[in-house]
Amino acid sequence: MGIDWASDSYQVCVVDGNGKVLGEKQVEHSGDGIRECIDWLLKLAGGDARSVAVAIEVPHGAMVESLIENNLAVFAINPKQMDRFRDRYTVAGAKDDDLDAWVMADSLRTDQPCFHRVELDEPAILRLRELSRMEQDLQTDSNRLANQLGEQLRRYDPQMLKLSPAADEAWLWDLLESAPLPGDAAKLRLAKGKGILRAHRIRRVTAEQVLEQLRQPPLRLAPGAAEAASEHVQMLLPRLRLLRQQRETTAQRIKRKVMVMRYACHERLRNALYHWSRTSMQKDARAKQHYAELRRRGHSHGRALRGLADRNLAMLVSMLKSKTLYDSARRGSAALAQTD
Repeated sequence: MGIDWASDSYQVCVVDGNGKVLGEKQVEHSGDGIRECIDWLLKLAGGDARSVAVAIEVPHGAMVESLIENNLAVFAINPKQMDRFRDRYTVAGAKDDDLDAWVMADSLRTDQPCFHRVELDEPAILRLRELSRMEQDLQTDSNRLANQLGEQLRRYDPQMLKLSPAADEAWLWDLLESAPLPGDAAKLRLAKGKGILRAHRIRRVTAEQVLEQLRQPPLRLAPGAAEAASEHVQMLLPRLRLLRQQRETTAQRIKRKVMVMRYACHERLRNALYHWSRTSMQKDARAKQHYAELRRRGHSHGRALRGLADRNLAMLVSMLKSKTLYDSARRGSAALAQTD
C-alpha cells in the first residue's frame, strides 16, 4: 500500500503481492478520515494487520502514528529516492498524487530494502525532537530579523554596528530605543549607558566608549531617510525580543546538560588520586563502605571513586595540619555519612 500526503488529504493505493491494484481512495486529513482509512485497509486484508505494509514519504504525523498503533507496518522513503522510482513508470516528471501513491505501493512490493521501517519513539523523545525543531526555527527567524536590523542600521546609523556587528544583542536593542536617531546620542546620559551595560552584564566596552562611538559624525542623508529607517528599526525590536524570550524558554525545556572532563589540573596528581582511591577502596574497610554507599545511591564507578578522592583529600589535609599518620580507628562514624 502507498500513501501520498497532500496538504489536507491523503491519496491511498492498495496493491496485492502481484502488483494488482485492489483499491484506491482519497482520505481526508482528519480523525474520522484516518479511522475510516484504517478500517478499509483491514477489511481489504481480511482483518490481518500483519499482512499490510504501508509506504509513505513523511515518517511522522497522525496518519503514521495511527497506522502503527493499529499494528500496521509503515515504511518511509526519501523523497529523492521516490523521484527515481517514479522515473521507472513515467518520463513526464510532473507530480501526480494518484501516480505517486501507486508507485510507492508497487516499489515497496518490489524493493522493500530501499525503505526503512518506521518505529514510534518514546514520548520524551518525540517532545525533545519537536523542541529541537522549534529551537532551530526560532534561531533562523532571529538571524533573519537581526540581518534586517543590520541592513537598516547601515542605512543611517552604522556606528551602532561597530558596537555589535551582528546586531543580535539585547543591550544594543535597548541602546537603540534610548537613542533611536544618531542625533539622539549626544543627549544620552552617561548614567543611562552604564545602566544598560550593567543590566546586560556587558564588560567588553565601557559606557564612555559607547558614547564616544555614538557621537561620531553621522551620515548625511536625504531629509526624512533616517527617520524612516529608525521607524523600521523600532518595529523590529519587539519581535527580536520575543524571539529571544521564546528561544530561552525552549532551551530551558530542552534542559541541555554538557559534561566534560576537566583537563586544567596536574595529570600525575590526578592519576595518583585515582589509584589512591581505588586501592583504599580495596584495603580500607571504611573506604570500601563509603564506596558501596555511593554506588547504592546510583553513582557510577568513576563517580564513586571521585567521591573517595574528595574524602581522602580532606583526610590528608587534616593529617598535615595535625602532623599525624593515618589511623582508620580515629575516623568517626560521621565520616561514613559524608557524601560527595
